[in-house]
Amino acid sequence: MSHVAKGGFSIERLIVNHINNGTDVGAKLIECISHVLGISCKSYHAERLHGRKADIKIICDGNEILVSVKSYRPEADYNHVERNFVEEYKRRWNMPECVYVALKMFVGEINQEDKPIPHEDLEKEAKSISLSDFNNEAQQRITRGLLSHGEYIKILDEVKKKGISPGLLGKMRRVTFDKLRDYDPELSRSVIEYFSKMKHTIVRDVLVDNEPIKIFIVVRREIYKDLEKLYYYVAEANKVIEVYSQGDVRITDRGNLLIGNIELQRKGGNQWRGRKWVDIVANQLQFKIRPSKILEIAKFVVCEEITRKDKRRVVTLNKFFKSN
Repeated sequence: MSHVAKGGFSIERLIVNHINNGTDVGAKLIECISHVLGISCKSYHAERLHGRKADIKIICDGNEILVSVKSYRPEADYNHVERNFVEEYKRRWNMPECVYVALKMFVGEINQEDKPIPHEDLEKEAKSISLSDFNNEAQQRITRGLLSHGEYIKILDEVKKKGISPGLLGKMRRVTFDKLRDYDPELSRSVIEYFSKMKHTIVRDVLVDNEPIKIFIVVRREIYKDLEKLYYYVAEANKVIEVYSQGDVRITDRGNLLIGNIELQRKGGNQWRGRKWVDIVANQLQFKIRPSKILEIAKFVVCEEITRKDKRRVVTLNKFFKSN
């Protein structure tokens, strides 16, 4: 765990504290934001936001600037930007039925006949299906080329640990886009055509939605044994959207869908609720980005070094400013 995490600091809280406390980091961030937006900012303060695309609100001379914050580590270059059930995206993007069906197959919210079902129905089925029926269905899917034996063994290992859950039932039934290409070429083509047509709309929607976000701040984190370095970068939001819109829509080697520079995948994994792990949301669609893409267009601001000394948090600043 990083020193920032150990100290109870989130990246957003750290940025807000820097800005409101008038530190060198905060001053440099305001300087760079002003430079990027072409404004002056003499008086300012910042607030954290919750439940929105924007993470921080900066009030600059009475004007509101919404900021999205992304954390980036070179050894883990990915960042979750949004997830939800397929039904939500069908409603939001006026999705044709054929694409809806393909996405339900992709996340595994389907019955034994590969027909879409609500996630509530999949949850009920996971509670009632026997292990014998689960295994028989898995073997049938292996025979049809929709599930590999290796995937089945991994799923079965998880089933033995926690039983048949909605996420594991969906994981067994899902049809990745590379397998869909062979299983139903026409359905696969409809997915590529739809996301190619909707690419710019979808990229903007998952990054900023309808919020007037002006700035992205990426914090590159380098963690060593007794030292953590934080490098702050600032980029204008419209340029960030352009970066992630570049490129075609294609199927990845892992069977996911790359929409420009945003990857669409099945969420998977577990979620902690109360006192137990559940995986109801494992069958959601999830959009991820590589934050390093933003660094290509960003303004480098400052490097902050955080160390531990006598159980105290010590910060050393190395100041830089680069205008691209």
